[in-house]
Amino acid sequence: MELTFKQKVIVFSVMLGIFLVSVIIKYGMDIGGQDETDEMVESASYQEDMVYQEQEINEENAIMIIDVEGAVSYPGIVKIREGSRVYEAVEEAGGLLDTADTKYVNLAEEVTDGSIIYIPFKEEVSKDMTEDAAGSKVNINTAGKEDLMKLPGIGESYAEAIIEYRNTNGTFKANEDVMNVTGIGEAKYENIKDMICVY
Repeated sequence: MELTFKQKVIVFSVMLGIFLVSVIIKYGMDIGGQDETDEMVESASYQEDMVYQEQEINEENAIMIIDVEGAVSYPGIVKIREGSRVYEAVEEAGGLLDTADTKYVNLAEEVTDGSIIYIPFKEEVSKDMTEDAAGSKVNINTAGKEDLMKLPGIGESYAEAIIEYRNTNGTFKANEDVMNVTGIGEAKYENIKDMICVY
């Protein structure tokens, strides 16, 4: 049956209305999808910034301040990362001098924040000094700087640190207590433990 003109107009209007509603719905979904995508991108960017900032904070906290003295090119304060070894601190101080003697220095020892690293000169650990130190024990509670420096690996800075420690904290109760002095670790103690006493 052939539709009248009026009926055709009605049918066309209904179809047009359906088409417009479909377009409006699709447009709304596209807008919503775009907003959601933008939010996801913004969230990912924010999280990345937070991770980067956290990493910067962690890296800053991992820096240690070390005092490197003795037979190095540039004695003084250096900054190194947590977990670094003595040799790395020495490198930051310009490296060893030709007159350095590392026989009694453990270059592989891990460094702690605020410690003193002293690299002795060859004359400080000469054969005569070592023999003198071994011949009679040094009382670390009463010895002066010169006597303490006769111990192998104990230069001026370490001797002063020992004196400062006992002046601040009282006398040493046992030989191994000398390891409480900043910069004197187990390796250095092993080299002097038979040459010192506390009475």
